[in-house]
Amino acid sequence: MAGEAAGDGGADSKKECSGPAVMEQPLQDDPQAKAKSADAAGIMSFSAFRINYLVVHIAIMLADGLQGTHLYVLYEGYGYSVASLYSLGFVSGAITSPFIGPLVDKLGRKRAAMLYCSLEMFINWLEQFPYFYGLIVSRVIGGVTTNLLFSVFESWLVTEHRRRGDAEGKVETILRDSVILSNIAAIASGFLAELLAVRLGPVGPFEGAVVCTAIALVLVTTMWRENYGSDVPGGVVSMRGYMKGAFKTIVRDTNISRIGVIQGLTEGSLQTFVFLWSPALARFAPSAPPTAPAVAEALSGCTGESASPDRAEQKGAPKDAKPAETKEKTEKR
Repeated sequence: MAGEAAGDGGADSKKECSGPAVMEQPLQDDPQAKAKSADAAGIMSFSAFRINYLVVHIAIMLADGLQGTHLYVLYEGYGYSVASLYSLGFVSGAITSPFIGPLVDKLGRKRAAMLYCSLEMFINWLEQFPYFYGLIVSRVIGGVTTNLLFSVFESWLVTEHRRRGDAEGKVETILRDSVILSNIAAIASGFLAELLAVRLGPVGPFEGAVVCTAIALVLVTTMWRENYGSDVPGGVVSMRGYMKGAFKTIVRDTNISRIGVIQGLTEGSLQTFVFLWSPALARFAPSAPPTAPAVAEALSGCTGESASPDRAEQKGAPKDAKPAETKEKTEKR
């Protein structure tokens, strides 16, 4: 009897143990639960990717804003021709710009971003010494890094976004955030540059730029994956083929040539303003810091961008529409 009782007890215990497992099985196979779990994982993954890019973007924009507002004051203090050094950077950028795109595609966007950070640290270090030939080298390299700044980071973002398989419309969210954060970084860099200039002298903002760029370099090196202009490394067209294809596209599509003209005129007027605000302030408002116009411009840009709705919603485009790659506006060197 005792054995039978024990047997019955063992059977009951087995039933009790097996009961919850039977009940859990339908929950594990529930397609809605799986879909919710996948959606949550996708949202978390996209948020991490978004933050990853935007943190690097903020560091880069802070560094660019720190040195951009004080170049005129620095060169004038050194006693050199400010206009000549300014022009040298733009000439260098104009000559090298046609070759930057294919070079970045072959080299890899991550490596190109690391190259940009390294060159920026070098030229901001050179700016701290009143040696004319060193300043010439910094301006020539500065023209190259300006082209890298406006091509490498966004191209890495778009390619990595598509590699991950996220909805195409989501990249516009990141691009919108990057524009807003660019203006916020410009505002913050204006105040920080003035603080560093007061504490450390005219070279203070450039020392701060070196630190910010070093932070960006570490983040890119440790957190970014490499991508190229083709699925296969080195699989992009040759430099000659790239230039021929670009020329044919510009000739065939007049919209591109018109956009190029508009872009050039807009950037020309912007750089004229950047060049003239320091001497204008020195004449009409001697007590105003040299960063005041940059802060005011960034405030207006930030307000306008944050007030406008998403471009995809404004145009009624579907969420998976192909994103329009935008160029961020900052103060080029």
